[in-house]
Amino acid sequence: MKITKRQLKRIIKEEKSRILREESSAAVEKVISSIEPSMEDMSKPELELLSRQLDDLIMKLGGSVNESTRTALRRIKRLIKEGKQKILGESVVDETDFEDNIQRATTIVADLFYEKMMQLWDDDPDAQIEWLESQDMVGVNRMVWEEAVTYATQEIDSAVGNAIADAVQVVEDGIVDGRYVEAALR
Repeated sequence: MKITKRQLKRIIKEEKSRILREESSAAVEKVISSIEPSMEDMSKPELELLSRQLDDLIMKLGGSVNESTRTALRRIKRLIKEGKQKILGESVVDETDFEDNIQRATTIVADLFYEKMMQLWDDDPDAQIEWLESQDMVGVNRMVWEEAVTYATQEIDSAVGNAIADAVQVVEDGIVDGRYVEAALR
């Protein structure tokens, strides 16, 4: 079987991309494992700086991380959040079992979003390409689409988790300040 130059270039490009993803993932996991032990002793400003740096790293990596790295990044974000909460005061949202359930919920939503967005491409790639080109986005292929969807999925994961935690915090504050007790007594 002969391989054309075009096919060979595509194969080389895909392999190079795969190798870069694996190297990036290994480097990220190494950094994360070195950060975790020292996080408990960090001050709020240090945790906020680490959080911003982690957000920058996630943005730079875009969709080029594997699932284990994505999970490790989520774990670090959760540890940063827990560290800030310890400094600011405790809440039910900060308890590990509560946090785990929020993470499970956000993962379900984010995974479903990823699946449905990839299905859009797989069902009719030509329609997606045509629409993207009408928006002046030329040269999009499945790999680019997948990287964009992966980045968007990380945004969904973070936004949903924050929204759930914020809603629970508002309700918890309502219990603590007596709003719900007053309503129950009426």
